[in-house]
Amino acid sequence: MKVIKATSSHIPSIARLYVDSWRITYEGLVPAAYLKDLSYEQSTEKWSLFLSEPSHFILLAIDERGEIAGFSAGKPYLSSAEIYALYVCKKAQNQGIGHLLFSHSVKEFANQQYTSMIIWAMKKNERAVQFYKKLGGQKILNRTSQFGETKVEDEAYGWERLPSI
Repeated sequence: MKVIKATSSHIPSIARLYVDSWRITYEGLVPAAYLKDLSYEQSTEKWSLFLSEPSHFILLAIDERGEIAGFSAGKPYLSSAEIYALYVCKKAQNQGIGHLLFSHSVKEFANQQYTSMIIWAMKKNERAVQFYKKLGGQKILNRTSQFGETKVEDEAYGWERLPSI
């Protein structure tokens, strides 16, 4: 498994992985209609816009077949850094890819001179919450997200100092 920085040519694959991951990960957490309405086209626009910002990055985990097994996206957040997204495709989970992407994101933030970071997770996404806690994240913020009529509680996990990974 290797980790590379994404370019605009990777955006369609990132968009597919993002939509597919949402449909699997958030089933039962957000309305089914919301998940059904997610589109690869809108996702492509979202990630193209994200990557067009000079302070943003997307890292890809590439497997031995040259396929994207997962991605992480980072950006500034106030005076800190934020892992904005971290997704691993279903068939590649439980192989350490999430940890690999997390650690490479931390290194990227360190290279950009950040000293602290956060990541948001849906409170009921127990797998993500446990993952961030295991990596030393402390719950620091709460917010509510709205999906149609459904409200979802989110939690931010923070590191006052970038973790040593």
